[in-house]
Amino acid sequence: MPTRFARRAAPIIMAAAVAAACSSGSTKSTTSAAPSSTAPSAAAAVTQDCTKPDAASNWLVYMRDDANSATNPCNTAITAKNVSTLAVDWHIDDLIGVTGVPTVDKGVVYFGDDKGAVRAVAAKTGKVAWTSEVGGQIVGSPAVTADSVYVGVGGSLIALDKATGKQQWKISTNPDPTSQINASPIVVDDMVIMGTASFQVTQRLEHYTFQGSIGAYDTKTGKTIWNHITTPNDATSGAGVAVWSTPAVDRKDGLLFIGTGQNLGPPASPNADSMEALDLATGKTVWSMQATENDIFSGGYPTGFDYDFGASPNLFTVDGRLLVGQGDKQGTYWVLDAKTGKVVWKRVLSTPSHFGGVIGSAGFHDGLIITSSNVGKAGGSPMALPETSKVTALSPKTGAVVWSKTLEGSVFGPISGVPGIAFVGTAKNHLYALDTRTGRTLWSYDAPAPIGGGASIVG
Repeated sequence: MPTRFARRAAPIIMAAAVAAACSSGSTKSTTSAAPSSTAPSAAAAVTQDCTKPDAASNWLVYMRDDANSATNPCNTAITAKNVSTLAVDWHIDDLIGVTGVPTVDKGVVYFGDDKGAVRAVAAKTGKVAWTSEVGGQIVGSPAVTADSVYVGVGGSLIALDKATGKQQWKISTNPDPTSQINASPIVVDDMVIMGTASFQVTQRLEHYTFQGSIGAYDTKTGKTIWNHITTPNDATSGAGVAVWSTPAVDRKDGLLFIGTGQNLGPPASPNADSMEALDLATGKTVWSMQATENDIFSGGYPTGFDYDFGASPNLFTVDGRLLVGQGDKQGTYWVLDAKTGKVVWKRVLSTPSHFGGVIGSAGFHDGLIITSSNVGKAGGSPMALPETSKVTALSPKTGAVVWSKTLEGSVFGPISGVPGIAFVGTAKNHLYALDTRTGRTLWSYDAPAPIGGGASIVG
């Protein structure tokens, strides 16, 4: 299936699509007036300096910044008034399974695919500058720095030369042969940080072995700086507890925020299905909040809940207080005090299922948390993809629903945006541009295949 990238004049919007075509769908929405206290009291945790020359034209990591805001506040070329004029400018055919979010730096787009190829292409023309065959299935986004491109695949983290695509180094992030990286790497100073999950969840085994992990590695050499194991897989805490998503970072207080998955086998872990803060320098646990207890789910334990945190956390401030929010597959978006882990509020968004709840990461747009949640169908096959999803805008202060919109198809990628616009793709082959204030559809694009990633908006 072809993967297409859309752009308009100077600004560029790129959407990643996965293979296997499905039918398109319709939408409906309900809106209410946004609370007047929402925008003035809430802000993204990272202030992006739009005076820098490349501020509007770069998207260097999966969710664009340390706070995982997934927003480009510096972009002024694509607006709610002109977004309806977006059209395909170029496309690349014969790609299989492109997910994650394309990253962009200095006019070059970087992305990987299911065949294990990483490509660097010109943002203006789509011309391929280089292709690096790293093998395996690349699920997440590359992280881009001045000299290197970092990509996670299988149980490995790989550094590529930014100019040529040649491999600089390759290290193992987890020794288990069933390791599968679904998260995207992030770069913090001289560390590249990578979480690891596993496809062992699909297997029916007598004994499960995988132990979730997240590690920090030297950007130049790949040498391990620290490695955090989420479960000892012993009599106190069983296998699993994967790290499926990309962490958020608070550099000021030296904290790294992650979400964890369920256990694959007994006994149930106190750290499964949890939001956690780790010490950025050491990887040691600072606090942990478990959202669902006694969740054991795998091929060998198919009756478990499977309510893990698969979406990435978001950092933001409310009245000067740093908060961390994250959605789980139970269909709930949780907001905690970032320093203590104390629950501030939670909002139930939809009914759960194995592919239901919050899987695509929320974004922080125009003072609102805008999140998706796949709507599980009662009585249906537990492994079936939900037919619909909800996109909901929440007040960061209270969790009050500002607006909610139903889309046909599941959402697996993040909701990214620019001022006034939130972009979301569905498994029913649609990319939507929504008004951040009301949820109204401003523009839509019929993709050639289901969309499993998100858009980067630059220019």
